[in-house]
Amino acid sequence: MNSINIGDVVFQLICFGLLVLFVLFIVWLFRSNKKRIRQLDRIEKKIEEMDEQIKKGHNGRQ
Repeated sequence: MNSINIGDVVFQLICFGLLVLFVLFIVWLFRSNKKRIRQLDRIEKKIEEMDEQIKKGHNGRQ
């Protein structure tokens, strides 16, 4: 009864591996979402700057 069963060890390692993969997946989701938000903020800022330049250009011509 004191011997270690290889099947039990493999099962425990697989369960532990799945738990680690789940945690890594959650971390990856949060990081990619944060990166996407920063990218959208940069795009929005560039669009606003271009919009201001267009408005200034039209005001100068009239």
